[in-house]
Amino acid sequence: MIADGNNDKYLPILTRLVSEGNEIGLHSCTHNYSKIYTGDNSFWEDIDMLKEKLEPYGCADSKLLRFPGGSSNTVSRKYGGSGIMYTLEKEAAEKGYTVVDWNVCSDDAAGRKPSANEVYNHTIEDVGKHTQCIVLMHDTKATGTTVDALPAIIEWFKNAGFTFKTCSALAS
Repeated sequence: MIADGNNDKYLPILTRLVSEGNEIGLHSCTHNYSKIYTGDNSFWEDIDMLKEKLEPYGCADSKLLRFPGGSSNTVSRKYGGSGIMYTLEKEAAEKGYTVVDWNVCSDDAAGRKPSANEVYNHTIEDVGKHTQCIVLMHDTKATGTTVDALPAIIEWFKNAGFTFKTCSALAS
């Protein structure tokens, strides 16, 4: 969940999502790599800002965390050095967070606006031989076709015998 800028107006939706049994994970308040990856304190300050914005909606106490760019991203090195992700992963564990990464990518944020059909095809192709999938998808103005592709993607997963669970349920 990102909670800065234009996303503020969408935060009330979180109350409904939580009440329906969805699990909300922490991501970043700003998603500004040059800010959050300058050091471990900068990252945790950003997460604290995010949690403050999420407090009214019942999900600020989430212990799920996805690093912007994923836990093995390389862009963070540009701002925080080669050890920044190692430090952040270690600190996340010490703080009781479960770091979540994806193993299937919809490729919806690769610098262009793919069609809904392209998002669908890339997602299904990326499943490969995985028997448990966490799919990376984005819901932004730049990636609006992902929402259009989602019903067909959900149907494909159901027809392929997959079930849908929260990240916490996958871990148990």
